[in-house]
Amino acid sequence: MRLSQEIHRFIGTPGETISETAEAALTVVHPDDLDAVTIAFDNITAGRNSSITLICRVRHQEGHFIRVLFRGQVVERDSEGHPGEILGIAVKCDQESRLLLQHYWPQDVESFLDDAEIAVWRFDSRSNTTVRSHRSSTMLGYRPGDIAAGWPGWVALIHADDRMRVLDGVEQATRDGVKTYQQEYRMLCRDGSYLWILDRVRVHAHTLDGGIDVSSGLFIDISTQVAARQALEALSVTDGLTGISNRRQFDDTLTAMWGGYERSGRPLSLLLIDVDFFKLFNDQYGHQAGDECLRILSQAMSLTLRKGLDLLARYGGEEFAVLLPDCPAAEAWQIAERIRSTICALRIRHDARRIGMPIVTVSIGIAASDSLLIARADQLVGAADGALYRAKRLGRDRTVIAFEEPEDSASASLDLGGFDAWPLPRPEVRAVQPLPR
Repeated sequence: MRLSQEIHRFIGTPGETISETAEAALTVVHPDDLDAVTIAFDNITAGRNSSITLICRVRHQEGHFIRVLFRGQVVERDSEGHPGEILGIAVKCDQESRLLLQHYWPQDVESFLDDAEIAVWRFDSRSNTTVRSHRSSTMLGYRPGDIAAGWPGWVALIHADDRMRVLDGVEQATRDGVKTYQQEYRMLCRDGSYLWILDRVRVHAHTLDGGIDVSSGLFIDISTQVAARQALEALSVTDGLTGISNRRQFDDTLTAMWGGYERSGRPLSLLLIDVDFFKLFNDQYGHQAGDECLRILSQAMSLTLRKGLDLLARYGGEEFAVLLPDCPAAEAWQIAERIRSTICALRIRHDARRIGMPIVTVSIGIAASDSLLIARADQLVGAADGALYRAKRLGRDRTVIAFEEPEDSASASLDLGGFDAWPLPRPEVRAVQPLPR
């Protein structure tokens, strides 16, 4: 039996005066309470109960008795069903507290923890053992005993993207000598899904060299809270009209990608895309049609990009931005032309256009980090914006690369073979497929 320093303090004994055997600990229990305490622990030993809640009087070092509430739970049994370890708490209580605890505290600790989606665990470096309550298995869909014993068995189920962060967190807590800390991470469930848990840790004792000697903690299912938090975070970086990234997400991603470019030297390109004569489109067909047009264009552009790599964002109004990591200017040109031709191929009617065919088109400006004239992220944006302005000045429906002379013949308006334009909505738009790269 191992008692915390807090228990030693309220019974008035130095730590070294308490024997670590259960039999010796019973000698400090009041004689009138000894039978009840013995019966309660006998029920645990016989397997009739897996948890215990009792109030008894314990002899203080000075000779008087104090009332203590003890609550414990079996966290491991051996092959014959005997309890291998019981994790518990002891609370000093006065007469009023005792009455409240007797009447209002849950009597079944294990059921209470299960209902709260909480599992308990304990680590002891002296025996190099980690014991966990059965809930640590069942909350992940496993049967008790399915997860390998000890810390390595638990670590093996931590999501690969979280594992090193968790291990680093444990090492950091050990170095800092903290008493409590917590971490959030994902655990692999039996059905292949992942469950978010909060691991709250209390360190009870340190080794002479500063390592963690004894610790215990709680595993708490926080999947619902994480899902709600992620939904709110997604809303904060998503454009409400088109469903693609918004300006805030663009700014954050640009900062991150520019940092990656500075570290690796791998090129980063930016496309700024503007819908030609969009104000006239709104004036001709109304703002609802204009909104639907932007949604259709967003979907079409998304299908032309590298999933999981490129970022498409609504930059403002009818202007869009595309970030292309690991992409030099020449390749960015090909992607921009694919976007432009895809939008032309939609043939969304635009009778209010002043020049060209009566369909919706876009102008695109490109800037790439491999230009000698660009040294900062804001200069990348400025260069792309300048290229976009040149594309519109040259007649729109074309792509221009910053600091290069545009090749009008390579970026002229496409000949789509007549004016077979579609008014909104056009059902086929939902089936737009990306052109091969």
